[in-house]
Amino acid sequence: MFDKLLLYTRSQQRGIIVLVGLIIILLIVRGLLPSYFEFIYKKEVTEYERYFIALNDSLNDSLKEQRDRPLQLFSFDPNLISKEDLMKLGFNSYQTKNLLSYRKAGGSFKKTTDLKKIYGVDSTLYNKISPYVRIVQAPKVETKFIPNKKSKLNINKATYSDLVKVNDLGSKLASRIINFRKALGGFYDMKQIDEVYGINKQLCVAIKVEFYASQKDIRKIDLSEYNITMLAKHAYLNRKQAEKVLKLYEKYKDSGEISEFYKQLTGSGLGKIIPYIVAW
Repeated sequence: MFDKLLLYTRSQQRGIIVLVGLIIILLIVRGLLPSYFEFIYKKEVTEYERYFIALNDSLNDSLKEQRDRPLQLFSFDPNLISKEDLMKLGFNSYQTKNLLSYRKAGGSFKKTTDLKKIYGVDSTLYNKISPYVRIVQAPKVETKFIPNKKSKLNINKATYSDLVKVNDLGSKLASRIINFRKALGGFYDMKQIDEVYGINKQLCVAIKVEFYASQKDIRKIDLSEYNITMLAKHAYLNRKQAEKVLKLYEKYKDSGEISEFYKQLTGSGLGKIIPYIVAW
């Protein structure tokens, strides 16, 4: 066999030797692999066995701790009970830790069955302690909202930029509010916002949260200095209504019967103009 090897060229001989060497190495590796994997498998199994044995011992210790400790059943609030009292009730260290961690994370117990949310609280423990749960309900304090005018903006001084900041108001409605305010001479009451065309109830609420009306900022009308044309430019009056107001004014101005004058305006459906006029 080796005699025939001499018949090949030197390079062919080297190739054959290398190939034979590789085959021998592969055979050796193949023979060793099963032993190696068996070693790795046994090592992993041993590690898992140790883990589960330790876990089982820990559980057994907890159960033994819970079984051997004398139970003291008493009324308690799971939102307030201390670590020591939990242990007295029969909670083991694992259950106690989970309940306290739940409370520390912001959790609370609103009803007895909420105790079942705690990891480790089994039905045996729950059935023993559930009759003793007394959750103290905190009294509900109803607070009446009082608008803080200092934190709001005066609607009569508000700019276009101030108004468009209100959610969903938009530029078109902001412009309508400013134009209506100008035609009125200012808002004397926030209820007047409801009269702006296109403003729905939801937007009215949003605007009233952000603004208040200052009556000292409305523009007053001195009837002694106004004619029908000038008065008819007010948002609440047309020409015919302006004429009615001035006629009533002429009727009562000399007698000084202010209350009767206002009464007549209200009876004529013109009461909305009263906050804006100076009759005497």
